[in-house]
Amino acid sequence: MKKRLATIIIAGCACMAAAADEVVLFSAAAVGPEVWRWHGARLTGQEFGLILSRGKGDSSSVVLEERFARLSVAAIRMDVKKVVSGSYTLQLLAFKDDSYLGSVDLVKDSTQAGIKTFEMSKLDLPRNTETVAFKLWISTTVGSSVHINDLKYYLPVASERVLYDKSLGASTVVETDKAHWTPGDKGGTLALKKGVSKGSIVFADQIEKPEAGTLAVQVADMKNGTLAAQACVFDGNRQYLSSIDLVKNGTASLGSDLALAAWPEGAKTFQVKIWLGGTAQAFARIERILVLNRPLDAQVPSSSDPDATRGK
Repeated sequence: MKKRLATIIIAGCACMAAAADEVVLFSAAAVGPEVWRWHGARLTGQEFGLILSRGKGDSSSVVLEERFARLSVAAIRMDVKKVVSGSYTLQLLAFKDDSYLGSVDLVKDSTQAGIKTFEMSKLDLPRNTETVAFKLWISTTVGSSVHINDLKYYLPVASERVLYDKSLGASTVVETDKAHWTPGDKGGTLALKKGVSKGSIVFADQIEKPEAGTLAVQVADMKNGTLAAQACVFDGNRQYLSSIDLVKNGTASLGSDLALAAWPEGAKTFQVKIWLGGTAQAFARIERILVLNRPLDAQVPSSSDPDATRGK
């Protein structure tokens, strides 16, 4: 098994030079306006991305219903095509369990188009923050409107930091329980068997447990359900120890800080297990599993825009 794993690691690292240098955990342009909760403002899907516009009343904001794990190695990129009228604010909301802890203004009252990028490690979030979500505000003046190309939460990837990088497909070895796995040219589709509301898939590769690192599961498409991720943990003799929770109730790509997981004593390797829950029509197309072996010194360019507020 060690020989096989070593081959996978080498192949994964080698392909990174030719592949994209980031793993997208969330893209507002890709998922559209349906995953946002409106509070006076409006989001409409467009060919280029989204339009944020003023609604009715004194409050004018939209909040993303999905939360993401706070990952110190992650980054945020806001790409605004055009500010038609008024101004906009981008906030990052902080949570511990279901408790709201506070927020950080990433962009405040901006009237400028362009790209702004932020490193999570440099944001002054509340100390106990576990998950984060986006909130967009638009000024309440009549006619306020902003054209947004995209808003992304992503992992910058440097090849020397990669422990494991698996592009899923026909050769991927899996074990399913109450679920179907249909491999394709790029990734595979996980769906539920008839008559069940939850099913799972275990990817056979055993991955070395890093001292500190990040797991990312890239999901290209998902409908009518939620995802969860676990690690099936083994000791140095490849004997199964237990399964531990990494991500609960995800509706997009999954990310987890492995250093915060409740690893059992003696843990040496793990397999990735994905749960799908939902209606009979639930499915998820999973493309890639990535493990970074230690926190990245991500070379994310700092925004020089005066409207961009960075953490301490």
